[in-house]
Amino acid sequence: MLFYVYQADFICEDCAVDFLDRLGKNGCEDTGDSGDYPQGPFESSLEESDSPQHCGQGEACINAESYPGLDRGVGLFLENSLTADGMDYVKNVVKANPNDSLSQFWGKFYGVSNPGE
Repeated sequence: MLFYVYQADFICEDCAVDFLDRLGKNGCEDTGDSGDYPQGPFESSLEESDSPQHCGQGEACINAESYPGLDRGVGLFLENSLTADGMDYVKNVVKANPNDSLSQFWGKFYGVSNPGE
């Protein structure tokens, strides 16, 4: 999956294209600075992080996702790779939140099973 970096956030490709379109219509040009203009695309499977990443637009994401039990939408999951610390983080979150649908989604994606299964 592809993502962009914009204003200190990771954003999904569809949100980036929307920003690029709006910025282009306003005459903005790419300065090479992610604070001014979306930079990318980057392949999320190649970028390791210390936690699962979702589009930084949150519930305003074009592809916002909902998870049972959450009272708001979540930005599109970017399917990023995890560092060793990131895997430990997911293991701890899955263990601490066995009934949380988002935690369990992360656990399934990263191959972390619920204790007792």
